[in-house]
Amino acid sequence: DPAETMRRVARETARALGADTVGACLADPDGRILHAMAGYHVPKHLATALGDLVVSVENSRFLREAWNARGARFSSEASTDPLITREIYERLRYRSILFAPMMIQDRPIGGLFVLWWTDRHEFTAEEVRVVEGICGQAALAVENPRLHDGVKRQMEELKHTQAQLVQSAKLAAIGELAANVAHEINNPLTTILGFASYLGERVPPDEPMREELKLIQEEAGRG
Repeated sequence: DPAETMRRVARETARALGADTVGACLADPDGRILHAMAGYHVPKHLATALGDLVVSVENSRFLREAWNARGARFSSEASTDPLITREIYERLRYRSILFAPMMIQDRPIGGLFVLWWTDRHEFTAEEVRVVEGICGQAALAVENPRLHDGVKRQMEELKHTQAQLVQSAKLAAIGELAANVAHEINNPLTTILGFASYLGERVPPDEPMREELKLIQEEAGRG
């Protein structure tokens, strides 16, 4: 379950950094919007706001810098940081924040938000490396189920295509068999019809055999 996996990732990130709350987000396919996926130690009065959180990467300089640099960005005093989006800050009112993108083959697919609500946190290079390392593993944890689902869908499509090919092959074989059978039957019927017509032309009109020859022609033609 990717959501449960990310909840555990958020929990261990919070423990590693001593953070108050950690949230995990996933990006939409074009990488422009982040949607909340899971969280750890989310305050009750913010549960709805964080659960419904949708963030535009393009509209946030803070996120955009991390997104484009493929690395973590942090702010110890969010209230005075010009990179922080005011709208989101006013909704959540955190003091310190770190955001690190989750990467797959140099492509961001989501990220972790690490928050301190009231205490000012002074970030260290070691903490940044830890979070970036966690994000690397988290990205694999998210991407592997996606790849599995993709392969599963492809296998189902392949099986469906194979079934269609088998059915087409069966129909083609039946058609070929029917054509061969028809050919084998038509040859003697053509001979019968030809000789019956030949004899009919030479039998006198009052000859009783003429009716039998006519019936042979009709039945051979029907055949």
